[in-house]
Amino acid sequence: MTSLKVAILGTGPSAAYAAMACEEYPIEYDIISNRTPTTFFPGAFWVRLNPTSYIRTVKREVGIYSVGTAEGYLRKQWGIVDPAWFLETSFPDKFRKEMAINPYELFKPFWKSQNITLMRSLSDVEIKGIAKDYNLVIMTFATQRSKEVMKPYTFTYPIVSYIPNEVALLAGESYCIYDGYESHFIVRMSYLFGHVHLEYAKDYIPKKELVGDGKITWVPDTLPDSPEWDPTDVPSENIVLSGRFAQWKRKVLSHEAYDQTKKVIEERW
Repeated sequence: MTSLKVAILGTGPSAAYAAMACEEYPIEYDIISNRTPTTFFPGAFWVRLNPTSYIRTVKREVGIYSVGTAEGYLRKQWGIVDPAWFLETSFPDKFRKEMAINPYELFKPFWKSQNITLMRSLSDVEIKGIAKDYNLVIMTFATQRSKEVMKPYTFTYPIVSYIPNEVALLAGESYCIYDGYESHFIVRMSYLFGHVHLEYAKDYIPKKELVGDGKITWVPDTLPDSPEWDPTDVPSENIVLSGRFAQWKRKVLSHEAYDQTKKVIEERW
C-alpha cells in the first residue's frame, strides 16, 4: 500500500467534508486557501451529514413550505421559463419536513481543529505548482479558466440576514418558505439556527432604509442552463474538482464531497 499525500484547496463546507474524509485514512493532508474558513451561512443552508466522532451535533426538523406556483418562482428568478427547468427546480409541490444539522455546530469546531495554510492568491498557475508536491489535490472552488469561460452563466443575488431578539429565538419552528408569487421581490425566506434570511431575485437591489440592521450578502450562483465543466480541464492532472462551485453543478450538495473524496482516495491509494 503506497503512501498518499493530499492537498485540499478551499475552506468552505465542501473543503471541510473533504478533510473529514481524509481523517478516515492514515494519510497526510494539508488544507490550503486564500481565505479564512466560512463561518457565516446566509440563506436556506443546512447540512445532512456529520461523519466525525468528536463533534456533537443534533438533527432538527425544518419545515419546508411554498406559496404561489413553481412557474411564478422560476419567472421571478430567471425572467423566462424553460419547460425543462420544472424538472430541476427545488420549489416544493407540497409541505415536507427535513432533518437538518446546524452548520455552525459542525463547521466552527471542525475548523478550529485544523491547520490551514493561507496564501495571498491561488491562481491556476500557482495551483499547478502546488499540485507538484502532492499525489492528489481536491479543489473546492472554480479554476480561473472556468470562471472566464462560464462568466456569461454566472450572477449574484442578495440575501438579507437578521438576528431576531431572544424571545423570537425561543419561539417557533425552523422553516424555509419558497415564494412563487411573481409580484413579490422575495424568492425565499427562512428562519434557521438563530437567523432570519430573506433571499431576493437576482435583479433586485435591497433598499438601505428597508434593510435596517440586516446584513446583506451577495451570493454567487449559475443559471439553470449552464453547461457542465469538463472535470479533466484542470491546472494539473492530479486535481479533482469537488463541490458545486468547482464542478459548476447547481444541484451538488456540500456533503457529497465526503463520499467523493473517499472514493478517489481508495482508487488512488
